[in-house]
Amino acid sequence: MLNFSKKVNLKPVDPDKLKIEKSDEFPEAYAFELELDFTPDDIWEEIFEQERKTSFYPLKSKVTVIGNRLRVVTASNEIEGKIGWVKGLVESTNQRVDAYNEEVKVRNKAEEQERAREQETIKKMREKLRK
Repeated sequence: MLNFSKKVNLKPVDPDKLKIEKSDEFPEAYAFELELDFTPDDIWEEIFEQERKTSFYPLKSKVTVIGNRLRVVTASNEIEGKIGWVKGLVESTNQRVDAYNEEVKVRNKAEEQERAREQETIKKMREKLRK
């Protein structure tokens, strides 16, 4: 049986409390962390990474899931656009999680039905042996 995933959301960004620090990723790089409402599961993280890889963002960027935070590395003049981009990634990830969960529901139901058929077959086999 497959496991469901859970959607994760970004907490509101408070510019006054956002910790921004210089990063060694590239010369003009700065890093900051955006807080999620909880730590995502492996499925959410995998879907997020797929979304990040297929997303078109032409400027230098790096986003990493670290516990209940997204660590973002960007140039100082790209921070607004980068936060908007990350919000979009989270939204598209959650949409794909919904689709994934629907698929899991269908697959799990099919597996349950198959197990029920197998049990019924075994029951009939036992009944034939009793005759």
